[in-house]
Amino acid sequence: MIETVECTPSRNWEDAVIKNRFNDSVKFRRRAVTFSFLATAFLISTLAFAISGSIFRDSLKLNVSYDDYNQDHATVAMDESGRQFVTWHSLEADQRVAIRAGQFFRNGRPVPGKSDFIIAKESDTDFSAPDIEFSTLGNFIITYQSGVLGHGAASVYFCIYDSNGNEIRPRTLVSSSSDARFPDVATNADGEFIIIWTQTDASGNRDHYASSYDHLGDLLSGPNKLNNLTNDGDVQGLPDIDMDSDGEVVAVWTHAGVSEPPKVVYRRFHIDDPDWAVDDEITLHQPTAPFRQRRPTVDMNDSDEIIVAWYESDDTELEEDTVYAKVYRGSAWGDTFSPYGNLQGINFRRPVGKITDDGHYLISWQGDYQNENVYVRFWRADGTPLTSIVLVTNGDDEPLKQGRPAMAMAESASTVLLVVTWEQKNDAAGTHLDIYDKIYQINK
Repeated sequence: MIETVECTPSRNWEDAVIKNRFNDSVKFRRRAVTFSFLATAFLISTLAFAISGSIFRDSLKLNVSYDDYNQDHATVAMDESGRQFVTWHSLEADQRVAIRAGQFFRNGRPVPGKSDFIIAKESDTDFSAPDIEFSTLGNFIITYQSGVLGHGAASVYFCIYDSNGNEIRPRTLVSSSSDARFPDVATNADGEFIIIWTQTDASGNRDHYASSYDHLGDLLSGPNKLNNLTNDGDVQGLPDIDMDSDGEVVAVWTHAGVSEPPKVVYRRFHIDDPDWAVDDEITLHQPTAPFRQRRPTVDMNDSDEIIVAWYESDDTELEEDTVYAKVYRGSAWGDTFSPYGNLQGINFRRPVGKITDDGHYLISWQGDYQNENVYVRFWRADGTPLTSIVLVTNGDDEPLKQGRPAMAMAESASTVLLVVTWEQKNDAAGTHLDIYDKIYQINK
C-alpha cells in the first residue's frame, strides 16, 4: 500500500503533494554527514542477511518499453502463489503520463506478453499515482488518478485484472470531484474492496473520502468522509488503508491543525458499518516541535494485528529524517521504535511496513548512507530481529540512487516470499528513473 511521489521529499511538510518531475531532471539529495566510528561500524556490519533469509531472485529492471523517460511510483501486489503484479506511472514518448504494469511468475520471470503493458493512457490527459491490491478471488484491483500529480483537475478511477493480466472490469470512476487524488485500495476475503483518496473542496480544505465495492466492482457504500475531527484550514496528509479478510478496516494519514505540526492519526471501522460512522480518528504518536510526521503506511493481518510506519523530519538546520513504527496486538499499541536503533546523522525516510499472518513484521525504507539506497528488516512477533538490516539495492557507486520502496508478500507455514520494488536513477545526468525489484525468501 503506500504511497508517494518522489524519492527525495520536499522540506514542505505537506509531503511534496504538488511536486511534478515528469519533464525535469530528478534530483536526489545527498548530504555529507559525519558519523561516529561506532555508529558507522554498526551500520556496515548489519548490511547482510542473517542465516534466516536468502535472495530468491536478484534485482531485475521491470520497465522495458522506455530507457530514456521517467518510470516511477511503483506499487506491487502478490497473489497466494507468489505471482507478482507491479504498476507504475510512465512518461511516454508523446510526453503524456500513462499507467503501466508488469506481471511476473513466482520465480520472477515475466508472464509472456505481460512484462510491460498499458493500463491507462490517453492523448489528452495523464494518469498517475497507481496503487494495486490482490483479491483472494484471484483478481488484482488497480486504482489511480487522472491528471499530472499536483497539477490541475484530477479524478480517481479503478479497474480489475485477472491473474493472467486480462482486464475484466474497465476503467470505472470512483470520485466525481474535480480534485480527487492519491488513491489507495484494500480488499477482503469476499473480494470486496475499499478505495480511499484525498479530496480538496472549493475553500481549499483537504479531506479524505472512501467508497467500498463488491467483487464485481459495483458500489456498496460511499463516498464517505473519514476525517471527522477537522476544522477549516486543517490539512490531511496522504492516506493509506488496509482491510483484513473479515472486512475490518484501518486507515492512516497525517493531520495538521492551523498551528500544529503534522501527526499520524488512524481510524478503524468495518466495511459493513453504516456510513462507517463508528469511531473518530485517533492520534497514534504525538510529535514535538520541530518534528513533523510524514507519509504513514499501514498493514494488518487477520488476528487484528497492525503495523504503522512513518518518518519524522527535523526542520532545524540538521534536517534529519528518522523512520519510526508501532505494532498493535492484543488490543494495545506497543512502544514506538526505529528499525535501525539509535543511529544519528543519516536521513531515513519513506518506510513501508508489513505484518505476517503469525504476527512477524518487516519494514523497508530508503536512506542516504553513502548514497541513496533501500533497506529492509524482519522481526519475530515478540520483537526479536529475524534478520539484520538488509541492503536491498547496490547504489554505493555513482550514479545509482534508489528510493521509494514498495513491498508485497506470499506466506506459507514456514517461509515468507517477499518482493521489494523501488525506483532507480541509472544515468549520471539524472534525467530518468527506472523500476526494479528483488525477491527474498525468509524462513520464519
